[in-house]
Amino acid sequence: MGNRSSSPVLRVLNNGVRVCFEPFEGAQSFAMCLRFVGGVGDEPAEKLGLANVTELAVMKGTDRKDAAGVFDALDSLGVSRSVNAGAEAFTFRAHLLPAKVGEALLIYREVFESAAFPEDEVALAKRLTLEQIKSLEDQPQRKIVLTSLRAALGFPLGRPKPGTEASVTSLDRDDVVRFWDRIAHPAALILTAAGGMEEGTFFEAVEKALLGWHKAGAVPDAHPVRIAPGVVHELKKSEQAHIAVIYPGPPRDAGDFYAAQVAATVLSGSGSSRLFTEVREKRGLVYTVSTAYSPFRSGAITLLYAGTRADRTDETLKVCLAEVNRLAEDISAEEFERAKSVILGRLRTVGELVAARSSSLVDDLLLQGTPRSLEDILDGVSSVTLEQARAAARHYTPTPRTIAVLGPQEPGETR
Repeated sequence: MGNRSSSPVLRVLNNGVRVCFEPFEGAQSFAMCLRFVGGVGDEPAEKLGLANVTELAVMKGTDRKDAAGVFDALDSLGVSRSVNAGAEAFTFRAHLLPAKVGEALLIYREVFESAAFPEDEVALAKRLTLEQIKSLEDQPQRKIVLTSLRAALGFPLGRPKPGTEASVTSLDRDDVVRFWDRIAHPAALILTAAGGMEEGTFFEAVEKALLGWHKAGAVPDAHPVRIAPGVVHELKKSEQAHIAVIYPGPPRDAGDFYAAQVAATVLSGSGSSRLFTEVREKRGLVYTVSTAYSPFRSGAITLLYAGTRADRTDETLKVCLAEVNRLAEDISAEEFERAKSVILGRLRTVGELVAARSSSLVDDLLLQGTPRSLEDILDGVSSVTLEQARAAARHYTPTPRTIAVLGPQEPGETR
């Protein structure tokens, strides 16, 4: 893997910020995730789209800098960055040189503490959000995913991130300021980092930037994950149909988590997985088919997506569900070993390891409260037995499930 990593070190600052760092000896790069617990699911019920608007406006100025000033400051440090509001968390990612970490943290502290949300920038963020809503008509896969999540999870976890035209139009600057003020405080902040820096030097930079930030605030409670069984059809005149199926997945702290991941990779995860070979290659039913694992603080889901011809909707759905059900019956030793090799290979050869580790650690702390080292994960996957994978497949069956179809015709048989 090139550069050697050490076990992650977790500390909690006296203002409540949780900080986790994984040193990489010899690494020339550095990655950080700064995550506030609180996201789309924590919007006021009548303020759909508020987190999305906040995401687009939060970096557009502080009490001391305008938008150009914030961007110029980070660009001058060579910081590659992003901001994303998720269902349960608001995450800032930064990739930079180790020597620039201290200066970058000071800029992020300034944004967190004094984001200005100028009226014109909030208005622009609203316009961009409305454009995102309109663009869903040209993004059927994203649209059916949002539809399925809303149908399966309801509010708050299934809230559509872009909101609706009516709700976004009604938002104002005060809504954004109140939302940010509620989620952006030290007790809600998780900072994870990985890269070529001495442990003591990193924590010294963190303390200099964040230790003096004192602001009271409550961390939002975790929202329960409950899947509402049912079938939803959204009419779209097209020769194509887009299918999404949501069913239970393994919580991150489940004892059979790694076994379930191996079983899921037998189903979908490579060119030799069952969905790809049985649904696409052998039957030619779809142009794409896959599953995705989505964890939350109190549970997890699996989302299956298939894109097919409209006249093959029912057959595609039937075959996909049959393959998911069959997984609980007959995982072979060959499939099992191949799935483990796929997972282990990806863990060992991920392109930018420090960024991957920073992201993995911030998920660990949000979802289960403790960090896992890369060796912990490798050992967890390696130790799974065939019988454990089979048992996990029997445990996480597609029941209850929500089926959503975007296309010209309603689905028929769904058992």
